[in-house]
Amino acid sequence: MEDSELLHLLKEGNVLAFDTIYTRYWPELFKHAFYILRNQEEAMDVIQEVFTWLWQHRSEVQIISLKHYLKAATRFKIANYIRAGKNRQLV
Repeated sequence: MEDSELLHLLKEGNVLAFDTIYTRYWPELFKHAFYILRNQEEAMDVIQEVFTWLWQHRSEVQIISLKHYLKAATRFKIANYIRAGKNRQLV
C-alpha cells in the first residue's frame, strides 16, 4: 500500500493504516534516534512520542511526504529531548 493511501486511511482513524506506518518506519526512525542519543530506551521513547503525536493529530496534520515528515518529526523530538536535558549525560 502506498504512503498516500495510508495517510488517507490514517486521517479517517484507521488503526490498521497506523500499524502499517508504524511497522514500515519504526526501524529507520529508531536507528536514527539511537545514533544521536546513544541510548536504546531514550531512542525508543522519542520514536514513541513521534508516533503518539501522529495518531493524536491524525485528522489535522497536513503531510505531503510521510517518510520526510516522520524523519523531520524525529529530528525535532530528539532536539527537544536533548534541549530539555532528558537524555543521559555522555561521559
